Amino acid sequence: MIERPHLTTIIAIAVATIFVMLWMTGDRPNWRWFSSIGAAVGAVLLSMAIFDKWLWKIPLLQGWFVNRPVLEGDWTGEIRSQWLDPDTEQNPPPIPARISIRQSYSKIHLNLETDQSGGDFVTSTIVRKEDGTYRVVGTYRNEPRLEFRRESPVHLGTMWLDVIGDAKAPTELRGRYWTERQTVGEITALRRTSRITLVATITGDKL
Repeated sequence: MIERPHLTTIIAIAVATIFVMLWMTGDRPNWRWFSSIGAAVGAVLLSMAIFDKWLWKIPLLQGWFVNRPVLEGDWTGEIRSQWLDPDTEQNPPPIPARISIRQSYSKIHLNLETDQSGGDFVTSTIVRKEDGTYRVVGTYRNEPRLEFRRESPVHLGTMWLDVIGDAKAPTELRGRYWTERQTVGEITALRRTSRITLVATITGDKL
């Protein structure tokens, strides 16, 4: 979505062009005309802000006017890792996870927390693939709590999630992640009820 400074510049150029054309034809803009333009610019900026935050989520707009999946909400689930504990040579038990997604039309932010760590996306975006489906791509920073940092230090990772199902109410997320600790994994997310629920299966290492 075009940002406010860019939109303001475009409108300013358009207004300046109108002024030049009026001047060349001998017309003289008056102050009433100025106020009308100011009101129009304000209405456009306000409409864009309302659309960016709320209106784009209306189901009737999905598919023809809006091409963006609605992922916002609180998600719950678990993490399953294939990381092998060097002491037991076994995988750790499933880890309950709490995931929060905040979303506007122009931005999306993901946050993941477990009892041992918290992961916050430092950058993320939604891309539309050539086949018309969507993918969430981002880089996250995982910060284990202090008592777990000796065995699991702070690290960065990259993740992508394919959105499966209707964009108005996606039913599944599938993807992978890579970390700077040279670990990889897979993520599967399911929407179980009207309150978005996430089940994550991560292979390769702890978050």
